[in-house]
Amino acid sequence: MANPAGTWNINANGYKGTLSINSDSAGNLNGTINTGEGFMDTLQGVWSESAQEIVFNRIRKQQDGSIAWIQTFTGYLFSTGAGIFEGQGPPDPHPVFLLLTGSFEALGAGAIPGRARFGWAARKPI
Repeated sequence: MANPAGTWNINANGYKGTLSINSDSAGNLNGTINTGEGFMDTLQGVWSESAQEIVFNRIRKQQDGSIAWIQTFTGYLFSTGAGIFEGQGPPDPHPVFLLLTGSFEALGAGAIPGRARFGWAARKPI
C-alpha cells in the first residue's frame, strides 16, 4: 500500500476535522491537523511501510511560538470498502477508501486522571 500522504477526515476522541500529511521517500512526515477548535496544529512523524504504521506528534503552539502541548498518535493503515465490519474473511478486493486507526497519548493535553490514551480514526477515498 502507499504511504499515508494526502488529506484525510479525522475523528480524534470526538474532535472532527482534517488531517493533511506530506511525506518524503524516507517515510518522514509533516503536515497539519485542524479539528475546528480555532487552531491549526502541526504534525511531525514517521511512516513504516513494512508495518503499515504511522507515528506522529501533534504539536499545539501558543501565539508566541512556544509549544503549548504535544500529543503522540500511533495508527495502522487499512484499505477497505464501506461495509468494513460485514462478513468474515479477507479484505474486500475492491476497496473504496483508506483507513488509519489507532490511539493517541494526551499527557498534559486534555488528559484526565486515570485516562491519558484516546482513540482516533481517519479516512480518505482511494
